Amino acid sequence: MKFLCYYQIIAGAASETRKQWTTQEENFFGMDLVARYHSANGQQGVVIIETDSPENLASWAMQWDGTLIMDIHPCNDDDGAKNAIQT
Repeated sequence: MKFLCYYQIIAGAASETRKQWTTQEENFFGMDLVARYHSANGQQGVVIIETDSPENLASWAMQWDGTLIMDIHPCNDDDGAKNAIQT
């Protein structure tokens, strides 16, 4: 299953977030990073992750709980969305 993981840097935590992201190894706990996009201002973005483990997804998100607000949603591609509409 794929998840859209929207993030926003917590006010005042930009320097700490950037330092963590550029100097520490991010653990994906065996999940697949499909894509990651950052806004032009660097304050928010979206990460697309594929996993069947909600526990691993939570562990990944908690790496950032001191600097980011996460909003995570399961998602479909076009085919999955069309199938959902037709049922």
